[in-house]
Amino acid sequence: MTRHHRSVSGDNTTIEAVHGATRGLSNVALVVPLSGDDRAPYELDLGSTLSIGRNRSSSLVVDDAAVSRLHATVRWDGGDHVTLTDHGSRNGTLVSGARVEGERELGHGTIVDVGPQRFLILLPSGVSSALD
Repeated sequence: MTRHHRSVSGDNTTIEAVHGATRGLSNVALVVPLSGDDRAPYELDLGSTLSIGRNRSSSLVVDDAAVSRLHATVRWDGGDHVTLTDHGSRNGTLVSGARVEGERELGHGTIVDVGPQRFLILLPSGVSSALD
């Protein structure tokens, strides 16, 4: 998993806004922060896992008391979905506004909330088909 350094700003981030970040990245999914100070997308390489939590060793750190040390992980094994796992967090993980317990498959364009942080999931097949 590597960090893509293209910044995406504004609360109304669209697929077109991150198209430049995904150009040539047919083998990565993106987790795009839609809130907070740093909105650069995180690349999720095939078979890799992105950890989200308050712990400084997390891939994506959310420094907020509402977030567990290891709150959730996102894994992409290729195809049209990523798998989100909530690790028993006290305040939960929301997917499109609904609380998730355990694992849940997420498709292209899914919104995920972890504490005060909101993320957009982008999959290579969804980006290319949406822009065709």
